Amino acid sequence: MFSRWLRKKAVTIAVVLIIMTAFLWLYSRTKPVDDVGVNRALAVQFMNSRHLDNTLFPETVKYGGTIWQVGFTSNNASLLLEPKTGQIAILNKETGRIWSGSPTASELSEDATKGTWSSNLQSPFIFSYVKKDQVNEMLSSPVGEEAVVSWERMDQGFGVSYMMDELGFQFYVEYALTPDGFSVHIPEHGILESKENKLTNYEILPFFGAVLKGKSDGYLFVPDGPGGLITFNKDTIKNIQPYSYPIYGDDRAALTHSSNSMRTNILYPVFGMKRGNDGFIGIMEDGQFHATITASPAGVTTGFYRVNVKIPLRRLYERPSSMSNWVQTYENDMLAESVKIQYVLLDEGQADYVTMAHAYRNYLISNTGVAPLAHHQEEPPLFLEALMSAAEPTMMGDRLIVATTFKQLEDMAIKLKEAGVKNLKIGITGWNKGGYPGKLPVRFPMESAIGGNEGFIAARDKLKQEGIQLYLNDDYQKAFAKGGGFSSSRDGVYDISGRQFQGKLASDWYAEGSDFNLINPRIMNARYFRQALETYDKLNIEGIALGGVADFVFSDFHPKNHMTRKETAQEFIKMMDQAERTIGYTMVGPDAFAIGHADHLTNFPLMGNGDFLVDTTVPFYAIALHGLLTYSSVPSNQRANPTTDFLKGIEYGALPSFIVSHIDSSAMTRTIFSNFYQTRFDNMEKQISKEYDAIHQALGDVWDKAITGHREVAEGVYETAYETGKSVWTNYNDVAVNYEGVKIAPMSFAVTTEGRQR
Repeated sequence: MFSRWLRKKAVTIAVVLIIMTAFLWLYSRTKPVDDVGVNRALAVQFMNSRHLDNTLFPETVKYGGTIWQVGFTSNNASLLLEPKTGQIAILNKETGRIWSGSPTASELSEDATKGTWSSNLQSPFIFSYVKKDQVNEMLSSPVGEEAVVSWERMDQGFGVSYMMDELGFQFYVEYALTPDGFSVHIPEHGILESKENKLTNYEILPFFGAVLKGKSDGYLFVPDGPGGLITFNKDTIKNIQPYSYPIYGDDRAALTHSSNSMRTNILYPVFGMKRGNDGFIGIMEDGQFHATITASPAGVTTGFYRVNVKIPLRRLYERPSSMSNWVQTYENDMLAESVKIQYVLLDEGQADYVTMAHAYRNYLISNTGVAPLAHHQEEPPLFLEALMSAAEPTMMGDRLIVATTFKQLEDMAIKLKEAGVKNLKIGITGWNKGGYPGKLPVRFPMESAIGGNEGFIAARDKLKQEGIQLYLNDDYQKAFAKGGGFSSSRDGVYDISGRQFQGKLASDWYAEGSDFNLINPRIMNARYFRQALETYDKLNIEGIALGGVADFVFSDFHPKNHMTRKETAQEFIKMMDQAERTIGYTMVGPDAFAIGHADHLTNFPLMGNGDFLVDTTVPFYAIALHGLLTYSSVPSNQRANPTTDFLKGIEYGALPSFIVSHIDSSAMTRTIFSNFYQTRFDNMEKQISKEYDAIHQALGDVWDKAITGHREVAEGVYETAYETGKSVWTNYNDVAVNYEGVKIAPMSFAVTTEGRQR
């Protein structure tokens, strides 16, 4: 009887088993990766190896109503410690100026902040945590938790332990003097949890240099686009949120919500403050790939202006609780990564955004291997991107659209040279087999319909004779089809919930066939990039634009191929260095970790994001980089505001770029190139020549020189000064402007050399 019942219920039992198996598989795929975070045993070992005690330093300094211990002294500065709170300060021995990690007692007495934030104001760091099996964060600080503070001497400074037994947290932070200021460092194993509470994030020195509203003029500097200023002493809008965005943008593999893809990411790990006549910048040296820049005006949580970094230790994500329900939870393990910030203290009267940019420039030269460009007599280069071919999805499969052949490309280049473009660099897109995106990561042989490998070689040789460089635009993040050994389950990126990450290329028409997988960067480098390098070498290419590299960075939560964002960036750096060694000329996206590893940055930001908090956009990033490497913004014929954006490129020293094709862009409306408009070369030739002439006039002899100054001389009128003594003046007004004897036509620019207009 039982066997008869079993046969009747066989289908039902099978369905139940399938559902249970599917759920168990889904649940197993969505567990957080548990073997890549902080190793508690190593953290315990690290903490036990510290030589900590409470022995006071022999010398003291009184400042702001506080008795400070002099923990270390160099020739021109002293590093101070307040032993009860573990707060630090820097004394400039020449001027007597003290930079404190928190507001002074007199400043605190004028602030109305109460409760938790009152304790936070006095603390060297603040942190958030959750209790067991909860997701609601709680905020606290060493002062709020009455931490036991102890310290040890170290080279150039001291290390401080903050023990909070009730919560089960211990932090160890190293402070050291540097030639230009000081550094703060939290070692990889410098945070220990001993109970069930879990840390989710922390902010180090959140109130360093903080300014009480009305006590000083100045601004906060944030890395918004090319640079953004949040001016002091404005009226604070009710319920306004702080400026808070991750360096290098969102981690797409760790998002549980859709991100604002239209936003320009933070591209460089720098923040700063000008307060009165002095100021500082902070440069994230370690930990930048998981950090967030945050800036708060007075009236948001406290009465002080502040800017600092927030370090996430655990990410909140969704995992299934049943076949139809998902719950939010935090990762089991903390992110294990060293965090180090270099603070450069700016002298009195030398604290504006130009000086900040020069300080960052000096840091890059000292720490990344980048050097000023060799001074030479070459004309400024013009970058031309040629669309070659694209795949148009149809019901019968992909249809190839040929936009430009190699022979047609040769004709375009010769015409531009004859029109006066003396330094032309041409990148080709859609040269790969099947047109772009085709069957990537399979890319060779080159598409035969545009001329194939033979057509490329012929074009390369002819253009080289004309002094024109031909390089390849290639895509090194995405896979659009199985083939060439690619397996999405084995080689693809997994998100934090354990699912394969899939993206979609944005386009007006192009939808079917636009889904792609991100490729694990380690696999991309070891397999596909190395394979491509062999063919690049055979083709003797003169340059490579590594699409997706230094454009955005992501994690991979694949259970066997886990990678952090830092590890992704390290693989990108390896690719850039290998390309430099084997090819010789490399172009990548604008992320700062590419500096010192690439020759040219694309998609360089000229505009901010329009955030309500940011009052002014400034060319901080341009000032820091100009003359170290070259950069270009979006193609000129794809600008949102052609005249204004053209002038902004002149003001910021960006080199011109255009995107062209032999056929009309209307023929590509059902391809990935559908968002491009007016690309037909015949229609663009005169504009390209005209704009190049203007660029030559403005930047012809300074495109490889350092920017020494920048200022707004009148409303809508700016001067950019170069190391040669030359100045470029831009006027964004509808009327002519005459300033210091320089007449600038409306919506135009003028050039002076050593004060004389030409």
